[in-house]
Amino acid sequence: KAFKNSVNFGFWRGVDIQDPKGLLQGSGEKMRHVKLTSVEDIDEEEFASFVRQAVQLNLTKGDPTKGG
Repeated sequence: KAFKNSVNFGFWRGVDIQDPKGLLQGSGEKMRHVKLTSVEDIDEEEFASFVRQAVQLNLTKGDPTKGG
């Protein structure tokens, strides 16, 4: 979701993503997001790990937008 001064990059199953650096934000039951205010905010290694984990979760648990 884009805001005036930032972008939130969300993960439907964010609560299931390993996040040793505590970069994921949110308090919902399942979803978490990374808040970006500039390109420099991106920790490329961690962000890539989040995306890989999210893909794996979708492959094993199904499409989260369809109840999977």
